[in-house]
Formats: sequence, structure tokens, C-alpha cells
Amino acid sequence: MKKMTTTTCLLLLTAALQAQTNFWENPKLVNEGVEKPRATFVPYSGKQQAFSGDKFNTPFVHSLNGTWRFKFSAKPSERPLDFYKMDYNDDHWDDITVPSNWELEGFGVPVYTNVPYIFPCNPPYLDNEDLPIGSYRTSFEIPEGWDDKEVILHFESIAGAATVWVNGERIGYSKASKTAAEFDITKHLREGKNQLAVEVFKWSDASYLEDQDFWRLAGIERDVYLIARPKVSIEDFFAIGDLDKSYKNGIFNMDVTVRNFSEQAANNYTVEVALSEEEGKTLFTKRLPVPTIASGQEQKVAFKQNVSGPKLWSAEFPSLYDVAVTLKNAQGETVEMTAIKTGFRKIEMKNGQVWINGTPIIIRGTDIHEHHPKTGHTLTNETRLKDIQIMKQFNINAIRMSHYPQSPDMFKLCDKYGLYVIDEANIEAHGADGFDRSRHPSFISDWLGQHMDRTQRMVERDKNHPCVIGWSTGNESDFGPNYVETYNWMKQRDPSRTVQCERAPESEPYSDIIAWMYTSPQKLQQYADRTDTNRPWILCEYAHAMGNSTGNFQEYWDIILKSPKLQGGFIWDWVDQGLEATDPNGRKYFFYGGDFGGDRWVHQENFCANGLVSADRTPHPGLYEVKKTYQGIYFEPVDVEKGKIKLINYYQFTNLDHYNYEWSFQVNDKVVANGTFKAAGKPGTTTEVTIPLPAYEPKPGEEYFLNLRALQKEATEMVPEGHIVASEQIWFPNSQYFKREITSNGNLKVEKDEKALTFESGDVKGSINLKNGRLTSYQYKGKSLLTQAPTPNFWRAPTDNDFGEMLQLRTNVWRTAGDNLKLVSIEVGQKTSEGQPVNVRYKIMYLDIDYTVSYLIMNDGAVRVTASIDMGDREMPELPRFGMKMQLPESFDNVSYYGRGPLENYWDRKRSMFVGRYESKVEDLGFQYIRPQENGNRTCIREVTLTDNEGLGVTIESVDQSLNFTARHNLDEDFDPGLTKKQQHISDIDRRDIVALNVDLQQRGLGGDTSWGAQPMDQYRLLDKKYSYSYIIRPAR
Repeated sequence: MKKMTTTTCLLLLTAALQAQTNFWENPKLVNEGVEKPRATFVPYSGKQQAFSGDKFNTPFVHSLNGTWRFKFSAKPSERPLDFYKMDYNDDHWDDITVPSNWELEGFGVPVYTNVPYIFPCNPPYLDNEDLPIGSYRTSFEIPEGWDDKEVILHFESIAGAATVWVNGERIGYSKASKTAAEFDITKHLREGKNQLAVEVFKWSDASYLEDQDFWRLAGIERDVYLIARPKVSIEDFFAIGDLDKSYKNGIFNMDVTVRNFSEQAANNYTVEVALSEEEGKTLFTKRLPVPTIASGQEQKVAFKQNVSGPKLWSAEFPSLYDVAVTLKNAQGETVEMTAIKTGFRKIEMKNGQVWINGTPIIIRGTDIHEHHPKTGHTLTNETRLKDIQIMKQFNINAIRMSHYPQSPDMFKLCDKYGLYVIDEANIEAHGADGFDRSRHPSFISDWLGQHMDRTQRMVERDKNHPCVIGWSTGNESDFGPNYVETYNWMKQRDPSRTVQCERAPESEPYSDIIAWMYTSPQKLQQYADRTDTNRPWILCEYAHAMGNSTGNFQEYWDIILKSPKLQGGFIWDWVDQGLEATDPNGRKYFFYGGDFGGDRWVHQENFCANGLVSADRTPHPGLYEVKKTYQGIYFEPVDVEKGKIKLINYYQFTNLDHYNYEWSFQVNDKVVANGTFKAAGKPGTTTEVTIPLPAYEPKPGEEYFLNLRALQKEATEMVPEGHIVASEQIWFPNSQYFKREITSNGNLKVEKDEKALTFESGDVKGSINLKNGRLTSYQYKGKSLLTQAPTPNFWRAPTDNDFGEMLQLRTNVWRTAGDNLKLVSIEVGQKTSEGQPVNVRYKIMYLDIDYTVSYLIMNDGAVRVTASIDMGDREMPELPRFGMKMQLPESFDNVSYYGRGPLENYWDRKRSMFVGRYESKVEDLGFQYIRPQENGNRTCIREVTLTDNEGLGVTIESVDQSLNFTARHNLDEDFDPGLTKKQQHISDIDRRDIVALNVDLQQRGLGGDTSWGAQPMDQYRLLDKKYSYSYIIRPAR
């Protein structure tokens, strides 16, 4: 009975504690004291200031950015409760920079996770023993001339749930990060110094809606400032530059809301709107009387104005206009003025597609997080401009704000430089997938207010940006009634744009676009073939670019470009979310999930590194494949041997004559002729061109290429003159390179004993060990060219995609198979006119598989090596690689090769790298991915030479077919963590005093559909039972 009584008491106590809800665990509490959302603008003193768009270049804005006082607390019970009071002494506190994320200022630990919440999933409750809190304090004085103004405190983004005090008085509470929180603080201000205090909980119930795939960072992370507004003020406006049915004339729609802060009614005010070209010519001025505004109320005025033949806005030609909005009083005096940029474009759903300006759109996009390797989620325009510049130069025309609205500054830049934007509400409950729907945030009304608030704050803030072509309800959350509500609200508020919901079923009408993610090319083809669809498919995420990835990318676009129902997609994603660090030797590397001591929380290792560029914005090799696939001009052969080609214009608005064109004719690895040509063709058309090729006669041992380039004709801010916007290399079918006769002249001498077969021809000497069948010595003029004999190699250091599909486990039998050979026989054949043959037969131990190596020692001392494998009827996992590895002296650091380059390329990611002659240092052949893995491969190799600075070295020549090679100052094993990933970084890889050379028939493709199970396409996998290839080793000449 006593035990039962105790249990009952505990239950009652638990219920009582939960009844006393913490304010940070209350989903019904959306915010307190926060101004309703509106467009981003500030008052200016004149048009010149206003048109600059610089929010700090006005006397009506006072920045609060800078050094604040800061106190970090590990949990709520440890936080200072009275720090907001005027007499609180913060001398023992630290300084912190605002804006910033406090973890990158030395407070707390950055933690990365993708799907799981950092805290136990029990909405709306948190682990209050592990809930970091930042307490901020700063002081400010009101600028002169603001005495009669309404003063608004503006936070562009606070990551966390924030309570705000001014001069000891509680102003309000906000917990929606990534959009603005504004507070009217006028009544709380004093003359002289004012005290501002902010308490930020890193986690709150709102964190259940912010489970995005990024670093979990907290703090006041965007600009903070005060805005001085007149007592009768421009509250908001919505400008839409629409088009008529001809798509030639503009229809400018605008409504302006005026607010009365004063205690008296506001009479006889006028709103004046002027539209002008950026060059200064005014197209029209509209004056609208404002009805009487009662105290504390608002009035809205609206108008429509036709504009004849405006320049249209698109990602290809982002033409903008200035909109000046002026509020005048009864005496005609200017009370307030501001300005924005607008553009004329029309977004439509038409014929089951998204159209812009009268043509179906093609999205060549990428997802993008806000990330900087040193400052986390706090960015400057320098970083944003760098991102946009790279995107424009690599043919990216669209970004999806993943998974929240970025800084307003990013939208301004996208307007200016031309990027289509899908703006996404800061809503993701990924960690609650499959959770009890009676408590799931997507399904119950307790959470509807927060869904609506986040959606409305996004739309109202960003509605005036022409770059925004569509809204997104959020990301990766179970689809429930709350998304129905936000979809319906957005469609009612802004019919001029599309709205998408990533997880809305196709059977439901709550997404204008099928926006599902990570669909394979095969399934996209199935959708393209259907006849019962009425919506386009634009992949909100695809081609997962984690580590060494982005394979079979062209295969996606071969399908997309042929199907009107498929309109492109957004690659996941733009930038590796690495955080910069330096090791004790001064080597730079990047932290990822589990570093910084973050391994005490759930984390997902380097899954934060899925970028097309590294954290420092170094382009990954895969980005070049994206550039080529995304290019707006495709070159294809018609009768290339006669110089006939065609140009397909996949742009929406750009004529082919917008670019200059160059061609070159290449015989083997040398360009023998070149020139320029002209092309013209409207978007969506095909134009044939004949290139004046020089006369040539196809010969054995020769191959022919036509290289084509489209070049930027006129420089822009983002793209310089002469930049290559599109390119192609077309191989001639009449090429006969591999039909060349391989001759060998010299006086070959061979000696044999029971241990070795030695040979000599001129300055070349070598030996084959007859006990193990290996080429153990190979010398030129008495100097060794090989320091380790060629041996079989079936393994590669697993890529992130390999780990995702468990390749390291599925194919583990091949890891050391090349090191475990049982010699079956060695046959030294009769010397012939071609040279001395030696055939070596092995069994791969434990696998009982035949492997043979045949040597032909040629008359000039070169050695032809043929490697073969025959698995018979054995059921074996696929081969990761089929090749041989060897080691050369460290000094053989100079590389010259004839094959695809200049950057690394792979079986399924090589189209952007053209066949030619390339020079490099060994150390420059690789690429430093954030987590060490396979890198640095080159495909389609005809010949590769590695030499020291004196010219001594070795040449590898292909026979009958092209090869792959990698060369590095490390072993493959250095990049291989084993059966599981480790917290390994590129700084952990120490250079060895060797050159390790792999000469392969092939290694499997990279894949890239996903990094958690998708395999490369079958045509890029080694699935056969038999393989054989040959190459020749000779001294470099």
C-alpha cells in the first residue's frame, strides 16, 4: 500500500510540473510584443540614398551591431534571472560580437545533425539539463532628431527563442529565427543612455520546427538596428511587375499601407509612387489620397498602371526598375520616403508547366545554406557575392533557400544579378517523421500558429523581390493539416507565384509542383512517360554532392531536356558546411559533425559536407561537370568528319549571337588548326554550322577531335569577357588511335636462373622474380624507375557514396585480395621477334579465383603487362576497381599525360574534362575533400609520364584501350578508414616519401543520386566475370 501511495504521488507530481508549462515549451505561444510582418525597407532622406538600398546610409537607421556583453549558461537553472535590470553589474561577463553565432565566439559547442533532434523527441518538451542560454546586454543612445519618431527595434534574425527588455522593461518574445522580429520600443526609451537586454534560449518548442540539415548554432546572427519612423508612416507595400498576355507590356500593381502611430486621426495624406529606370528616366508617377486614418489604425491604397514595353526581368537578363514611395502630408511636405527595386516578369502555371515571361522555365539550380567557415550562419555580402559569381560562371540559374529565408541582402543580390529563387519557410520537423500524429507538429492545431507565423513572415518580408518565383511551405516534414493551411494562405496572399510542398502527395492539390527529392533518373523517365499528369516535376533536391560525387549527372539531364514535364531541379547542395581549423603544423582543414567535442550529442559526421564548393568556396571537380551539363548551348555532331555540327539553344531568352565562338581541330594531343565562327538562333531552336576543317587523312595511331567553345562576348559584373559559357569536344568516328602498330627495336639480352629472369637492352635493365612473378627491378642508366613492383589492386578508398551503400562491407573481400595471391605457375616462353614472354598464373587466396599476369619484355627494354581475372561461375560482389598499383621514386613528381583533364574525372563524371595533353605536379592531381577518400583519378589515358627534374622517369602507355591512373604521395590505404568512417580530416594525411601510381582498366563510377544507398548506374560498375587489359612500361624519353 505504501509503494502504491508513493507511485501515485510521483505521478501527481509529474502532472503538476507539466501543468506549470515553461514558456519555452509552449507551442501555442507564437510570440509576444512582435510587430506584424512586413516588407524589408527603411526610411531615407532622399531618392539618391533610397536607391542605393544601403540600410545604414540613412539618418533614420541606427546600427546596434558591435561588441555586446555576454553571459553563457549551460542550462536554464544556471542563467542569470535579473540581468535585464538597469542596476545589474555585468563586469564579470565576456564580450561578444553581434551579429554572430555564440558557438563560434568561444561559447558552447557547435553541433551538427541532419535528421535526429539534439534532444529527445518529445514535443514540445526539451532536456532542460542541456539547454544552452545566452544573455546579452548593450547600451545605446537615441540619435538627434528622433524625438518625434516612432522607434522600432529590428532584429533580422535571432537563432533561438528570445526575450527582449529595454531599460528593465519586458518588450516581448520571439522564437522564429531567419526572419525579422520587430518591436516598437518608443514608450520605453529614455534620454541619454538606454539599456537593451536579450535572453536567447538555444532550444525551445520552436526547435521542433527547425530540424534542418545544418550546424545547430545560436545567437543574434544577423544585423540589429533601430529604425526611426514618423508618427504617420509607410507601414508596408506590395509591388508586382506583371505582364499582359502578349508578354510585351507591363502591368504594374501596387498597394501601400499607411499606419498612424499618433493619438489623433491622420487626415489628407498622400502616397506618391514613382517608377523609373535605373538610369534615371521616370516612367510614371502616381499620387493616391489616403483616407482618414484613425489613431493606431492603418489604411491601404492600391493602383494599377500599364507600362509600355518594359525590359523584362529573368535570370538571363535581370532588368530592374526603381520604385520610390513617398508619403506626404496635407501641406505637400514629404513625411517619409523609401524605395525598392522591382522587375517585370510573369510566373504562370500553363500546360502543366511553370512558365516565365511566356516560355517554360528550366531550373538549373542548387540548394544553398547560409554558411561561412569561420563565422557560421553570419555572412557578409562579400561571401554572398562570391557565391553568386561562382554560380553565374558555372551556369547555375536558380537557388532554393534551404531551408529558411536567407538574409534580405541575398535577395537583393539575386534580383540584381539574376537568380531564380524558391523561398522556403523556416519549417522542418524531420526528426518527428512517423511520430505520433496526435502530438506531431504538422498535425495538431497547437502548432498551427507557429506554422502560419513563419510562413507569413517569409512571404511578407520577401514579397517585393522579382527573383522570388515561388514559395515553399517548408522541408522534410510529414504532410499534415497545418501545411494545407499555409499552402492555402500563400495562394490567397500571392497568386502571382507558385507554391510547393515537398511532401504533399501527388493525389493532393496542395503543391503546384511535384517537388519530391532524390528521384532516380529511371523514375523521372517513368513520370515523363505518363499521360495522366498535369503538374511539372522540379526536384527540390537531387544529385547529392557529398564528397567525391556528382556522377551520372548528364543522365538526369538527358531525360529532363527531352521531357516538357520535367523542368530541372536543385542540387544538394552548394557549400560544404565545414568550420575552418588549423592543425599544429599550420595545415588548414575543416571540422564537421562530431568535432569540437560535439560527439557527446547525436551527430552525423561529415553529412554536412555535401557541397559543390568547399567551405572556403573552392570549386569541387564535380562542379565542372555541373557547369557543362547546365550549359545553355549544346554542341552535337551532324557529320563531324566534314565539319558539320549543330548548336541547340536551351536558353529561355538568349539568342546564340549573344556569344562568340571558337573551334580547334586536334590530332592526338596537339591542336593543328583553330578559328572562330558565328552562330545565331533563337531560344529553343537548333542551328547547323560547318567548321572549315583542314584536310586530313585518317591514319592508324591517330585520333581526331573538334573542340568547341562559346565565350562571353561582353563582360558583366559577374562574368568576364571571354569566359567559357559552353564547350564540347567531339571525337571523330574515323579515329584509329588504338590501331597503331607498336614496334620495338633494340638488342634484347635475357638471362635466367632459378630465382629470376634478368633482361637488358641498351640503357634499360630489369628483372622478374621467378619465385613470385613480379617485376622487381626496372632501371634506366643504372637508376631505379620502380621502387615497388606492379601488383594487382581491386580496391579504392571508399567515397562517401560508397559508405552510404555499404560498399566497404559488401565488397570487402576485394580489399586485400591483390595482396593475397598464391603462385600457381610461371612460364618463361620462347623469345620471339617481339620479345621475351613470361606468363604468371595465380589463385586469389580464399576466393579461388584465377588471376594472371603476362609480361612481354620488348626488344627496347619496355615491358608490356597484361593483367586478367576470371571469376568463372563464382558468385562474387562487384569489383570496386580492376588495376595494378606500383611505387616510383619520390622525385618523379612531374606528370605529363595524354587523356582527360585537367581535373580529376571518373567513369561517370568525365564529360567536362576533355582529352588532351596536361602537365601537373603529383601533389596537384588530387583534391582535398573534407573527409579523406578516393580522389585524383584520370580517365581515358593514352599515355602518362612521371619524371624527376632531370627528366629521368617512367612512361605508361595504353594498349588497345584507354586506361585510368592516379598518382599521389600517399598510399590508397591512407585515405581508407576501414569498415566504418572515422573522425578523419585531410590534415591527418601525412605525405609519404613515395609516388604511388595506380594504372587501372577502370574503377567503378562515383554515383551521386544519393549518399545513403544509391549505387552508380550499372553501365558504370564492374559487374562482369572476366576482365583483361594491357599497358606498357618504359623509361621516359
